[in-house]
Amino acid sequence: MAHNGLDQIEEAENAYQKAIEINPEQMLAWQGLVSFYEKREQWSKLAITLEKLIDIQLLAGDGVRLYESIQKLVDIYQNKDADETKVRGVICWI
Repeated sequence: MAHNGLDQIEEAENAYQKAIEINPEQMLAWQGLVSFYEKREQWSKLAITLEKLIDIQLLAGDGVRLYESIQKLVDIYQNKDADETKVRGVICWI
């Protein structure tokens, strides 16, 4: 988070990924990476990260955050990514 706050982009992304590598179920690290990609409008990376976070939230039974993550993912596929097959895939997956 410190690297992110200081706009040390490469260091921030690496730190989030290292935290996830150490503990893949750590929701805070995934959420930090989601915020990182959102801020930089890196939609493809954000979508991949959200898909992984959704799986973790589903297993944790975190319904509110799960709903928010699914909304973000659908928004990316509908408004920020031209591949409509992904939207259909998300809808079927839900």
